[in-house]
Amino acid sequence: MADEQSDIAEAGSTQSTAAHSTNSADSGVGNESSHQRENGGVSAAATAASSPEQAAPSFIPTIEDAYAAREHFSEYGVMRTPLIRLNVDMVRVAQDGMCGGMMEVYLKLENLQPIGSFELRGASYALATAEKEKLQRGIVTASTGNFAQGLAACAKRKGYPISVVVPDYAPIIKHSALERLGASVRRVPFEQWWEVLVHQKFPGLEDQHFIRPSGKREILAGNATLALEILEDLPDVDAIVVPYSSGGLCLSVGSVLQARKPDTRLIACEVNTSTPLNNALLAGRPFYCQHSPSFVDGLGFNTVLPEVWPHVQRMITTTARVSLNDTARAIRLMVERNHVVAEGAGAAPVAAALTGQAGPGKVVCVVSGGNIDATVLADVLQGIVPMPSGRPDARHGGGLGGNNGRQTETSL
Repeated sequence: MADEQSDIAEAGSTQSTAAHSTNSADSGVGNESSHQRENGGVSAAATAASSPEQAAPSFIPTIEDAYAAREHFSEYGVMRTPLIRLNVDMVRVAQDGMCGGMMEVYLKLENLQPIGSFELRGASYALATAEKEKLQRGIVTASTGNFAQGLAACAKRKGYPISVVVPDYAPIIKHSALERLGASVRRVPFEQWWEVLVHQKFPGLEDQHFIRPSGKREILAGNATLALEILEDLPDVDAIVVPYSSGGLCLSVGSVLQARKPDTRLIACEVNTSTPLNNALLAGRPFYCQHSPSFVDGLGFNTVLPEVWPHVQRMITTTARVSLNDTARAIRLMVERNHVVAEGAGAAPVAAALTGQAGPGKVVCVVSGGNIDATVLADVLQGIVPMPSGRPDARHGGGLGGNNGRQTETSL
């Protein structure tokens, strides 16, 4: 892979710049040229401009909330993570159809948190501020794994029982970590998991305190602290790329940028097997869309949560869409150049930057987590795009057929 970075850089320099142009709702989900291409996103400007101005709801944190959350971190073992430069040459990227400029990529290493994910930040502040009587009855959450690990780690410190509902494709490494932390894990089909997440209840556990990964001020305030650290370590940052899942991380980072550095671009990154935010921005409203599980298990819902939608479109600059191939190559690039192990969701922002979707300047990619199954990582390092790691056909036939249910990478 000696020429890996130059290949990605070349792809980024020739890629369509639609990610930085304005798309109207009339361009629509059916527009093949803008929506169905492998890479690229859509600007939030048109949709946000057409929406009525709304006051920030109670769950959007203030900058003071973020500073308050940081005061509790030592109690729960939350780290201040390093910000390092990706060891690749500067890349020239296009912008708005012009020749653009040079880009430097930086990595915010949230994979180094004790649980391997940024989610420990929000989970710690959620428990620090919750009513103790409710927590003693038990905690319930629905998560693909990382937020649940953060919550379980904090609950274990305080002796609170916790039950976690995970989708059936969640990686074994995350399932095992939850059990090791003392959580009771309920594995259900994605559709049932989504209903639990939306309605915040699970049969037989209605009397326990439900904590959802997004839509709660304390969680967003805790997660916003990573943006504080980025601005403290790199005050002249031009863009921050975050993985988009439930939308909470976008709102967290966006709240800090609006308060401290509103000229910084905020890019929400999705993997092209599930792009609810990109679709909502094109259509001008959220709607249910197809969700295809992949090894990038931390990303991919089937719609934008209704309480998130009015605010995420106001806070982000644009979306980015990355392929599974590019995400796998970004994982391998970080291992080889920086000795950093990231899961798919943590590598997706790097893939977005290296394919030209974050624009020029100093670009920070939030490496949101590093909880990747060893067998999945082994496949990726061999140039193979794995099946979803939680599926029984992931490495033993079925699935995509031919190569034991795996895909060999294709060129960009």
